[in-house]
Amino acid sequence: MNTIKRPALGRSWYTPSHVWAASYLLYAVVLFMLPGWGSYQVAMHATLPLAAKVPLIVLLTVLSGYGLNMMGFVGHEGTHGSLFRNRKLSALTGIFFASAVPTYFEMGFAVSHWNHHRYTNQDGDPDPGPVMGLKTWWQRLLFTRPIYNTLYFKHTLELARGKETHFKYKMAYSQPDQVLFARANFVFALLWLAAYVAVLVYDWRLGVLAVVLPSLTVNFIGACQIYIDHAGVGSGVFNNAWSRTSPLMTILFFGANYHLEHHAYPGIPCYRLPALARWLRASDTYGAIQPPVQRGFLGAFVPLTLPYVINRSSADFDAFRSAAEDTESPLGDAHGGRNTAPSDLSGAKPNHV
Repeated sequence: MNTIKRPALGRSWYTPSHVWAASYLLYAVVLFMLPGWGSYQVAMHATLPLAAKVPLIVLLTVLSGYGLNMMGFVGHEGTHGSLFRNRKLSALTGIFFASAVPTYFEMGFAVSHWNHHRYTNQDGDPDPGPVMGLKTWWQRLLFTRPIYNTLYFKHTLELARGKETHFKYKMAYSQPDQVLFARANFVFALLWLAAYVAVLVYDWRLGVLAVVLPSLTVNFIGACQIYIDHAGVGSGVFNNAWSRTSPLMTILFFGANYHLEHHAYPGIPCYRLPALARWLRASDTYGAIQPPVQRGFLGAFVPLTLPYVINRSSADFDAFRSAAEDTESPLGDAHGGRNTAPSDLSGAKPNHV
């Protein structure tokens, strides 16, 4: 069992940068839409042999799928309160962008995800149970997203109807705010659906190449996610998730690929996680342990075949506690200085029930 303590971090690590947030939003949209448009141009106008067109369209479709996946990750950042300093604006912006992913409901994910953070790979983690029966890589690729997306739809519908979800650990948003977010989620999903239908009506070939194929692709990308994040690891701090350090992963995930660091410090925006990983190595925190790291792009998908189970052997780890409770002296801030008043990891203190 890993007994290392988290170093406390300064507030500047947690405070969102509006410039970085705007860059993140723009990058997600461009990575989704530009390759899809390029795929259409290749199919309809490029003077290339079919043997060259098909691989190029496949590559562009995969890139567009990763862009759509990043749109979903904007939702993750938004409901974490990590996009903007105004937490409600952060959540609503994230939900709007994530609603671009067909059949995915960010708010239903979010209420579950806070429990996933609180009980990562421990009893109480809601993520392993629904997919426990999926053992092979092909079962996981085919069925993971339909299972989770159905659950997230149900959670969002419960909230939109004004009901409280059954989760033990509550988000750091009021119940009225959660109801508002859930209802907005349905409105945003309908807006994106209307936009997609309009594209299909305008030109069905553009709709298929720029919307339908990336939407199918993102289901396979998203199906891999929970396994390449958490399969085959433990449940303690710096041991409950994988860091995927390939530069290509960082490009495609805008830093969210450093998932181990995210679970240790869930309030830090994703674009600071690579720097946090470097800081942890430089501070010798990682010198005392062997953190789960996948360095190659293709190697990062190995956990898709590993067991994804609840770990019952390690001590309880609550990532939402202040890091000051895990160390006797805070160690630095985002600019290399020292800090004596670390912020709560969630940005606001959640309520327990």
